[in-house]
Amino acid sequence: MLPIKTWICFMGLMFSWIIGADVSAAEPPALPRTQAEVVQRLRVADRKLMPQGRLPWSSNDEGRIGWTTAYAIRAMVRVAVVTKDRVWLDRAVDLCQQAWALTDPLRYVTDYRGQMRWGWSARNLSDNRQPIVWFVESGHMADAMTDTASELDRWPKASEADRRMANQLREWAALLLEAFEPQWRKGVGGETGTYVFGVDEPHKAHRGRRITDGSLRTMREVPLPLNQQLLGGKAMIRLGQQPGGERWKQRALELWSRMQSVLIHDPDGGWTWPYWPKMEAWYPSPEPVHYAGIDLSFVRLLRETEWQVVSDAQWAGAVATTRRVLDEQSMAIIIDGKQRQRFKVVTPEIGIGLDEWGRWWERDCGRWQNAMRILWKGESPSAWLGWAELLSGEQCF
Repeated sequence: MLPIKTWICFMGLMFSWIIGADVSAAEPPALPRTQAEVVQRLRVADRKLMPQGRLPWSSNDEGRIGWTTAYAIRAMVRVAVVTKDRVWLDRAVDLCQQAWALTDPLRYVTDYRGQMRWGWSARNLSDNRQPIVWFVESGHMADAMTDTASELDRWPKASEADRRMANQLREWAALLLEAFEPQWRKGVGGETGTYVFGVDEPHKAHRGRRITDGSLRTMREVPLPLNQQLLGGKAMIRLGQQPGGERWKQRALELWSRMQSVLIHDPDGGWTWPYWPKMEAWYPSPEPVHYAGIDLSFVRLLRETEWQVVSDAQWAGAVATTRRVLDEQSMAIIIDGKQRQRFKVVTPEIGIGLDEWGRWWERDCGRWQNAMRILWKGESPSAWLGWAELLSGEQCF
């Protein structure tokens, strides 16, 4: 069995490569002194990555749409909310439309089974580059699209065209999620529901074994890692708040039950949970911090609904978990807080999910400044979202 830290580095390298995270040791730019500096850097980064405002990819073969574009969209939505500048929200809508135009059915592209479904097939993590539509990428885009739709609804003096576009984005997000209904397994006998990998998916081998081969597991089907399911779960929460969205509400609540079932309540009041429930024999690590941000963002979004399904005690557990992650000098690598790093240079762990943590620290300037020091070193759209999340801490600049 490889050490836990080895696994974390492996997963960080894999996903930072997917989203194009900057892993150089180059001297980062000086820290921003105003919100305007952050917005300007984002504007320049957007133009650099997407000249003429167009996505630079014609397909998702290397996973760029499901990761990079989704992060860019969410960053722009957040900037629009904080600055109240409608230009950023319109840019997010435009990127949603561009991404949708590249879905497999609109490009007449089939997956490894020769079937066509809504989503973006990728080839970078499969045997012999066979195309697979991944739940995690579709869920990420569904999250970005529903986030954009929600802000269109809330925008002051929203027009009828805004409402139509918001509904269109939600329809697209629902199609992305519905494509994975065959991979949903409802909980029975005290088990919680879960999404599973297709038993015939041609995943690239890790340690000489494949997610879908018998050497890896004794169970018939392998569940997705928790954070991958909760990316889609965030979109389900938003869809579940719409008229006729009851089934999405129920699905989101089932995912919340799944998360609760694997939480370990620690003496400091916080939580620890596994990266890959039921697969601990293969991935023994607790959730890495960069994925845990996704999980806690799901909890935050649930807490903000009128459903009253996250109790005060549970919310206190989520908040306590965030307190152990970051201090004024270092950041935890694993959610239990036992392994810490100062992040003097950009590492593979940076930028994957740290964006999700920004709003937890906006009222604590010491931790906020450390988070900005970490995220300001990045260049990828994941880092953009980190900058955007920290914009609301205006008093900390």
